[in-house]
Amino acid sequence: MNRKLFRGIPVNQAMETRPRGKILGEIIEKTRTTPGGWRCAIARDEGRFSNEYYMIHPIHGVYAIKEYQKNPLVTKGVGMMMARKVDHEIYESLGDARDEFGILSENPYKVMESVKRGVSLPDILDAGLRGGDLGIRLHARGPVTSAENPLKEIFSKEREALNKGIDKMLREEEMGKSYG
Repeated sequence: MNRKLFRGIPVNQAMETRPRGKILGEIIEKTRTTPGGWRCAIARDEGRFSNEYYMIHPIHGVYAIKEYQKNPLVTKGVGMMMARKVDHEIYESLGDARDEFGILSENPYKVMESVKRGVSLPDILDAGLRGGDLGIRLHARGPVTSAENPLKEIFSKEREALNKGIDKMLREEEMGKSYG
């Protein structure tokens, strides 16, 4: 497959990557009007100890996030919009997955308020997964598959920009420094 399968105007390939949180915020904003129809492809970049996520929607296009676990409590990363529209053939090929992904957000203050009112943590999570909001909210869910599909090849130039962004972040965080 090649880049011709994507309609619309691909985002400028020289576009700078943005922080992971900003990209997730943009995706979450779009899920307010279209919570259904999202699909995801994931991959692992062992060389950078990072994960890649491609979030795809037929109306909103293709987003990519590359992130790493700085420590057990902090996840950092970069992302970008890779294309404004995705070809129907590729979109459909990502729907054959058996597993599911979800985009969740949490509000720790709201969780604590719910706990103070006597709601258990499993009930808070269950409510969030069913569309409620007691401090945890599910914005979108859909099938997830491996990104070892044409996406990696189609977006090779954009992936280079993501790799540069994550490499810069890793250098700034001194993640390659050893202890001793």
